[in-house]
Amino acid sequence: MPETSRLAAPAPGEAPLTPAEVAEMKEHLAFLRRYKEVLRLKLNAAEDLLVNQQREPTDRGVCRHLLGKVDRAVVERAIERDPLRGDAAARARMLAGAVRLTADVGVLLAYLEALAHVRSRAEAAQAFAEVVRRIDFESVSATRLARLLQVLIDTFVDHERVQVLFSLLASGAFRRAFDAALPAFPPTVAEVCAPLRAVHRRLLEDGGGAEAPELLAKGMAQVLSAPDPVLRSYEEPLRAGMLELALGADVPSEVADRGVGVLLPSLPRDGRAYARFAIRR
Repeated sequence: MPETSRLAAPAPGEAPLTPAEVAEMKEHLAFLRRYKEVLRLKLNAAEDLLVNQQREPTDRGVCRHLLGKVDRAVVERAIERDPLRGDAAARARMLAGAVRLTADVGVLLAYLEALAHVRSRAEAAQAFAEVVRRIDFESVSATRLARLLQVLIDTFVDHERVQVLFSLLASGAFRRAFDAALPAFPPTVAEVCAPLRAVHRRLLEDGGGAEAPELLAKGMAQVLSAPDPVLRSYEEPLRAGMLELALGADVPSEVADRGVGVLLPSLPRDGRAYARFAIRR
C-alpha cells in the first residue's frame, strides 16, 4: 500500500526540496503527466512546466500546491468516467498513484474497491489492513464505513471475514462508529455484519446486550463455519461462551450440532462447563 507523500502535506517553512525529495517529486510528476488528461487537471504556467519536464522541481510551495490538485473530487470524477469507469485494473493503477498524493478516506476506499477486483486476496487483504490503520473511526461517515465493510466482505471469506471484523470490533472507536452507522448500512453489509456484531457484543463485551435471538443464530452460523482447529484455538472461556450461544433455543439444529461436535470435546472433561453442556446435548 503506497504511503501518502509528505510533499503533499503542509509543512513549516518553505525550504527548497532536498535531493531525495526532488527524486520523489519527479515520480509524482510522471504520474501527473500520465494521467493529467484523465484527471482533467487545470495547471498554471509554472505547474505546466513542471509536469512537462521543462523545469526542475525545487520550490516546495509550488510542488505542494500542484500535488494538492489531486483531491477526492478530482479522483472520484475521473473514476466515474471512461476509460477508468469500466476498467478495474486501470483504476487500480491510477489510484495507486493518487493515494500517494492524498490521504482522503474516500480515495483510499476507491483504491481498495479496485484492488478487490484485480489483485490476489493476499494483496487485497494487506492493503485492507493498511487502509484501516489510516482511518480515524471517530470521524468516519456511515457511508464510508459501509464501503469499508463491503470491501471486507468482498476480500475475505468465511472464518477470515469473522476474524477480521472481530479484530476491528476490538477497537472502541470502531464499535462506536459501527453502532451509529448500522441503521444506514445497505442490506448486503447489514446481513453479514450485524449478526457478527451481536455475537461479539454478547461474547466479548462487558455486560453483553439484549440481542435479537435470530441475529445471534445467524452470527453463530458464521462463526462456526471456521475450520475445527481455528475454533479449538480460542481461549476456553470464549469456546464455552460460543457453545452457550450455539445451544440457544432459536439456533438451527445444524448450527447447534456443529458447535457441540467441535467445541464440547475441546473443553476439559472434568470441568463444570463440560458437564453443564453435556447434559444439554
